[in-house]
Amino acid sequence: MCSSDLNAHESYRLIGYALALGPVTLLLGLAFNRLMASAHHGALRRSWLLIPAVAAAGLLVGICSHWWPELPGNGKSILTAALATGMTLQTAVAVMVLKPVLTAVFLRAGAVGGLLTPALATGAAAGTLFVLIINVAAGTNFHVPAISMAGAAGVLAITQRTPFWAAIFVWELGRPPLWLGLVFLAGALSAYGLLLLVERFPLKRA
Repeated sequence: MCSSDLNAHESYRLIGYALALGPVTLLLGLAFNRLMASAHHGALRRSWLLIPAVAAAGLLVGICSHWWPELPGNGKSILTAALATGMTLQTAVAVMVLKPVLTAVFLRAGAVGGLLTPALATGAAAGTLFVLIINVAAGTNFHVPAISMAGAAGVLAITQRTPFWAAIFVWELGRPPLWLGLVFLAGALSAYGLLLLVERFPLKRA
């Protein structure tokens, strides 16, 4: 993880941004869970359509990857691009939307695969988008990788319902300075804390 230009004195600011990212990663994590559950529920099983459906899903990913080469695979390329600050604002939007959608398309077609890294990649794209918008709007130059990984921890905390594990897992991926683990933990706890509030005090429909 590119963190040589960071120091512990910046931790309070990064923690603040990670906390502010909580509502975004909460909504994204909930949407991710719902989309994957729907795809699993309607997945093709033991049908002659299984092979052409998976092939069509692969073709769709191939077409999308012409414009966004980070999309194919389990999400590692998205994480790499986020850590290397290689995402533009437009790419971050596309990846944040298309990665979970294309993952769901594959599951709906009958393919089998894990959801851990797609969730991480979706959260990293959301974190990248969040900090890039701040940089563009305020003319700042805040560190993108730290907030990107805080976004990954936030979404993972929702999809796995384990905020402490999510923060540790994200830290293990990048092995940044130890104090950045507090930023990732802030992102995970912010999203998960809001989830607990929503579950404890659900909005009543009129």
